[in-house]
Amino acid sequence: MAISVITGVASALYDKHILGFLAPMFVQSWTNIYITIALLGLMLLRKIKGEHINDGKPFCWDWTMLIIAVFITLADALYFFALKDTNALLSVVSMIRRSSVIVTFGLGAILFKEGNLKAKAIDLLVLLLAMALIVIGSQ
Repeated sequence: MAISVITGVASALYDKHILGFLAPMFVQSWTNIYITIALLGLMLLRKIKGEHINDGKPFCWDWTMLIIAVFITLADALYFFALKDTNALLSVVSMIRRSSVIVTFGLGAILFKEGNLKAKAIDLLVLLLAMALIVIGSQ
């Protein structure tokens, strides 16, 4: 968790830095290329190690994959455009981006019937409180 926070902060600071002199769509394009290369490398590594991708089932196209890709790209583009704004506060933009955990929590509880919801809900409430305090403090 600590590594996740540190790398998230480093990534947000770097994003803000490079958007000082590059266009958001240029950064978005390279982000998509890097993600594609990383995922292809991961698939190749799993193939070399003999691990079964998709539990050994053949690849089956599903339109939801395209929808997910479009929404992830759109979310990243909005994030880059928000960071490009000179008045944007990095702490607020980053917290809003990280708030996707709310959707994950809700869908995990509803679709996957995850357990230990009380403890997870308390953690989520602390996160939401921290977000609210950052937004209030930045005004």
